[in-house]
Amino acid sequence: MNIEIANRLVQLRKEHGYSQETLAAALGLSRQAISKWERGESSPDLDNILELSRVYGITLDALLKGEAAVPSPETEAALPAEETPEVTYDRARAEYVQAKEAYEQAEAAYFRSGFAKASHAQAETEEAQADIPDFEEEDDDAQELCGKWSAFPFVLAPAMLYLLFGFLFGWWLKGCILFLTIPLYYSIANWVDGGRKGSILRAIPYPIVAVMVYLSIGLIANVWHPTWLIFLTIPVYEAAVGYILREK
Repeated sequence: MNIEIANRLVQLRKEHGYSQETLAAALGLSRQAISKWERGESSPDLDNILELSRVYGITLDALLKGEAAVPSPETEAALPAEETPEVTYDRARAEYVQAKEAYEQAEAAYFRSGFAKASHAQAETEEAQADIPDFEEEDDDAQELCGKWSAFPFVLAPAMLYLLFGFLFGWWLKGCILFLTIPLYYSIANWVDGGRKGSILRAIPYPIVAVMVYLSIGLIANVWHPTWLIFLTIPVYEAAVGYILREK
């Protein structure tokens, strides 16, 4: 829409004593639609142009071209002789009030039914902000359990076993494998303490497991070849886990 028509719509609305809200109610539109017309951001369709000419009591030429605002024969036949702009405003205002009351009653009944959600962006935003603490807060029992497994001093267990096996059996080299259980333990413990979010397949550090198996077989049974092939299973494991998670 060109700026001349947009300015003419503003002028006509003000001349007839309409606000954007009341004109929107008379046309059955939103105030934003009227505002966009008057800023030249959009154009009314044919039905709305005809309705504007009826509301203002002028011809289409007067509405679009700015000619003398003489009521058209069709408009005079459609409108009662006594329907002045003031009467039109009062009628539109009454219809708007009635429609608003009906909407509020329907909305209240809808919310009471238990199936309603917020009907506009502001209500949804406020509800989401109000719900954020609820997701983060935990009761006392949950807080006690949170971090329980991660806080356990597991690092002492492999250290004590290493010393025990070293002194009793001389497994000073073989016992080093025990220390690889530390990152394995804490990886799984973090997954458990985190509410078991994600897949346990991702929580297990499979490369560490592969190293543990390789060293265990090599140091205990002295079989280093072809045990090294276990490292080739690492990319296979990652690909399989990725496929399984995508399928879920």
